[in-house]
Amino acid sequence: MDLKTSLAALLILLLMLPTLATAETECTPAIPGDCTITITINIAFSYNQNEVSPQQVQGWVDQIEDVWNGPTGSQTYGDCGCEVKFEVNHIKITDPAQVNCNPGPEGYHCIMVTDYSTKPPKDTQGNTYRAYMYGVSENGTSEKGWWSDIVGDPHPDSPTGENALDAAHEAGHMMGLDDDYDKGPPERHGNNIMGTTHGPDAKPTQDQIDQVVENICGDDACPDECCCGNGVIEEDKGETCDPFLDPTGCEENTYCCKICCNCHEQICNPDMGSYATEEDCQSACRDGQCLFNYETGCWDCVEYETVITPSPPPETPVPPTSGSPADSTSPESPASDSPIPEPPVLMDGGIDISNAYPFVLVVVGLILLIAGLAFKSAPVAAIGIVLSLSGVAIYLFFVSPEMLPISPPAPAAPGEVPGIPGVTAPEVPTTAQELFESPEPQPSGNVDEAILQVPELPEDVPPTGGSVEASVCGDGTCDDDEDCGTCEDDCGACGPVCGDGICDIGETCSTCGADCGCSGSEICGITDANPTPHCMSPPDCEEPCYLLSGAPCSCDAGHCGCPSGTVCCDPDDDDCDADKFGCAPEEEEPSCGDGVCDEGFDEDCYTCSEDCGSCCGNGVCDEALDEDCETCEEDCGECEPYCGDGLCMPEIGEDCECVDCEDACPIGMVCDPDNPLADPLGCIPEGDICGDGSCQESENCYTCPDDCASICFDQGLCCIPGSPGMGCGECGPVDV
Repeated sequence: MDLKTSLAALLILLLMLPTLATAETECTPAIPGDCTITITINIAFSYNQNEVSPQQVQGWVDQIEDVWNGPTGSQTYGDCGCEVKFEVNHIKITDPAQVNCNPGPEGYHCIMVTDYSTKPPKDTQGNTYRAYMYGVSENGTSEKGWWSDIVGDPHPDSPTGENALDAAHEAGHMMGLDDDYDKGPPERHGNNIMGTTHGPDAKPTQDQIDQVVENICGDDACPDECCCGNGVIEEDKGETCDPFLDPTGCEENTYCCKICCNCHEQICNPDMGSYATEEDCQSACRDGQCLFNYETGCWDCVEYETVITPSPPPETPVPPTSGSPADSTSPESPASDSPIPEPPVLMDGGIDISNAYPFVLVVVGLILLIAGLAFKSAPVAAIGIVLSLSGVAIYLFFVSPEMLPISPPAPAAPGEVPGIPGVTAPEVPTTAQELFESPEPQPSGNVDEAILQVPELPEDVPPTGGSVEASVCGDGTCDDDEDCGTCEDDCGACGPVCGDGICDIGETCSTCGADCGCSGSEICGITDANPTPHCMSPPDCEEPCYLLSGAPCSCDAGHCGCPSGTVCCDPDDDDCDADKFGCAPEEEEPSCGDGVCDEGFDEDCYTCSEDCGSCCGNGVCDEALDEDCETCEEDCGECEPYCGDGLCMPEIGEDCECVDCEDACPIGMVCDPDNPLADPLGCIPEGDICGDGSCQESENCYTCPDDCASICFDQGLCCIPGSPGMGCGECGPVDV
C-alpha cells in the first residue's frame, strides 16, 4: 500500500472513530451557535412478543423521555443555561446469540424482559423486583438489566393508582445515577426519580441533571460562549456586549456579534454583495442566497455556480509496439509502477508546504486521541481528531491535489454529457449553505463552485451507470422496500395475521378460528367468569353461559341459556330486543331511584321524593313532612313577624331589648324601655335621666319640666324657653 492510499485509509478511519467509540449512553455537547446538549440512551430490548408487545416497549421509551425532559420538553445545565434534551434509541434483539444479553449488541444497554408472573426479575441474591439493573453506568458504558412486563403498571403504593415510573428510574442508572432510597429500617425514599417512582416527587432534580451531563459529557459540555444572548455582559467570559441589551454595549457604527458577544465594526459594501440589512440583501440578491456574516455584521449575497462533471470514458487498451515485449518500458512510455516526480505546490506568497508538516499534525493528533480515550477525556480526544484530520486534509488537498476524490473531467462537447449523444447537461440550482463557513463575506462575482457528479437527465433517457444506495435494515428508517416482515427493527413488528398457523395476541377462537380454533367437542364461548372468547367444554344448561357459535339459546345440541342479566326470547318477536342468539336484556322492575315516578307501584312525593319530587306545592301544609311557613311558604303561607326573625319592627312592639333591635339606639342614647320617657324603641339620652324627680345641672324647666318646672313655680316664676339657668322668668300676660 503506497503512502497516499495509507493516508486516505487513515482519513476514513478517523471519520469512523466517533462511530467506533459509540457508547451506550452518548452525549452531543453544546457548541457556540447551538447551545443544546443531547443525551442519547441506546437500549436493546430482548422479549417475547407473546409476553410483551412493541407498543408496551415504546411506552417505556416515551416514559423515559417525558420524565427526564420534564413538562417543558427539556432541561438546563451550567451557568449559561444550555438546553439539555434526553432521547432514547431502542432496538429489538433478534439474534439468538444475544437474547440473554450475554453478550448483548455492542453499543447498547441490554435489557431482558420476562413475564413477572412466571419469571420475575431478580438480583444476584435472589431478591425479586419489577425491574433491576445490574450496575450503574460510568461515563455511558454498557449495563445489563432484567425487566418484567409489569414495568409501568399501576404502583402498588399509589393511593390514586397512578402508573409507576420504573423505566425512567432505571434509565437514571444507565446515565450514572445511584438509588436514593434505603429499605431500612428505617425505610427512606428521596424526593426524586431515583428515590420514588410515583407521586409528584418522581422527577429528576437539577443536581441529578447536572450529574448526568457531567458524567456523560464532561465538565465543559456548556461552553462560556453559550452565555452570549442572555441579556448580561459577562466580562469574565470574554464578552464586551450582549445583543439582547438595549443598548447592546457597543459604540456607534459597531454591532454586537450574536454568537460571540463582542463588538465589531460594520462595514457593508453593496458593490461587493454585502448589505446592512436582510431586506436590502434580499431585494438585490436575485440569483443567490442571503446569509448573515457574524464577523462583519452584514448580510452577504452568496451566489453558487453549478458545474456538471461527467464521468470519463472507458480507457482503450493500447497494444504493445511490434517487436517489443508487453512488459517492456521505454523513455516515452514509463512503467505504471514508476512514480512520477511531483513538483512542490506553492501557496500564496510562494511558501512550499513540505510533506513533513501534515505528518506531524497526524502523529500529534493520534497521540492526543489515544490519551483522551485512555483517560476518558472527551476534549483531548476531540483535539486529537481535529489535528489528525487537518494533517490528512492538508496533504490530500494541497500537497497532493491529484488525490482529490473528484475525477478530472474528460473532454466532451460544450454542454454535452459524454455517452449520451444529444443530451445537454442542464444547470441545476442548489443550496450549499455549508460552503459559507468562512467569517469573511463572499462577494458577488467571486463564488465557490458546487460540484455535482450526476447530471439531471430527462425522464426518457436511461442512466448509463452509477449505483443506487440500498436500504439498510437497522438504520431507523422504514424505506419503501422494507416492511414489518423484512425489517422489524425499522418498520416495527407485524400485527397478527389470521391464517399463519399461530394464535397471536389479539386473536381468539371467535376472531380467527383458523389459528385459534377449538378441537374435539370443545366450543368457542365466553362465561361470566371469563368474558374473553375461549375454547371450552359444553356446559350444563343449568349454568348460565353465552355461546359465540351455534343455535339460539336452548338446550338443543348441547347449547345453554343466556347469561345473567338477559332473558331468552324469540328473535322474530318485534317486542324482543334480542341478539342473534336470542338473548335480550332483562327488564328491571320499577324501583325508587330509577328516575321514573311510577304510580302503579305506589310511588308519590311521600313515598319516593327522589323520583316524584317534593310534596311542597301541593296545597297542603303537612307538618308530618316538616312543612311550615319557613320550609314551604307556598303551602303554609308567609310567616308572621316575631322577635328573632331578623327584622326590627317597633310597630309590633319590638324594642331595643329584642335581638332584632339591639343595635337600634343611636350614639348618645341607651336602652331603657321601662323608662316612661323612652322613645318607641326604648331608647333614652345617655347621662342625666329626665323624669327621675331630680333636676340635674344638665336639665332645665323646658328640657325636663317633670323634674325642674316646680322650682320655677315655687318662686312665682314661669318656665320661659331661652331663659338662662333653670329657664325661669317673669310670667307674662296670659291670653284669655
